Amino acid sequence: MSAEPAAPADPVAPPTVQAPRDTAGVAHLSAADQAVFTQQKPRLTWGMQGHNVELVQAQLQRLGYPLGTADSSFGAKTRSAIRAFQAFNGIEPDGIVGRATWDALASTNAVRLPTDGVYPVKSVYRQFTADAYRLFLRAAADEGVPADWAIADSLHKLIDAESDGEVGRPNYTYGWRANRASEWPKIHAELRRGRITATSSATGIGQLLLGNVEIHYPSGRAGINVPLEEARGMLSYIKDRHHTPDQAWRNYNSVHEGY
Repeated sequence: MSAEPAAPADPVAPPTVQAPRDTAGVAHLSAADQAVFTQQKPRLTWGMQGHNVELVQAQLQRLGYPLGTADSSFGAKTRSAIRAFQAFNGIEPDGIVGRATWDALASTNAVRLPTDGVYPVKSVYRQFTADAYRLFLRAAADEGVPADWAIADSLHKLIDAESDGEVGRPNYTYGWRANRASEWPKIHAELRRGRITATSSATGIGQLLLGNVEIHYPSGRAGINVPLEEARGMLSYIKDRHHTPDQAWRNYNSVHEGY
């Protein structure tokens, strides 16, 4: 029997990371527009339009959060950018611009979107959290796909639905073994040897079948239970099968279970 391939060492990173800060605030805006951030602070939600939405969009863009054109329309990309900004700035990522979000956007200590490629190495990356955004921003850069994929609501909904962000999670068809973490290394070892002992061989953050793992993980089977490999594999699979995370989420459960 051939030796089991070793999982590749993950090259990054410290358990805590320093986020880049902004020092400009809203001093560049007119007095009337500054007052929207500092005094009026209107509640903005999905579907709204107007100058106040454009102010938020422009400020998010200046802080590095990708949302496309600042078109004064509160759509999916704007909500995704707001959620990412909220997560990095210690605000509940509800995608709604309330008083706390206005304050953070106006702050001279606002956290910019990280572009350093650093992420904390963990066993769980919950959807809509700064840790998950950092991991997938790195994965997106490595895979050559747009940064807005990493913060897209659709991607994080897929993470929630598939694995709740748990690295290496075996598919539910493994039964009791899927719910006992002490069994996971044994399942991973089986899969690295090409042995499938459940109805589905899917594992990881993106729940890729073993055949897709072999295609989309940079290290193939050896990448099982490695955070960056699983994140890169998920994005690569989405690109190949669905073209974008938004389309992957629209297709969810439409043809077969999953995406």
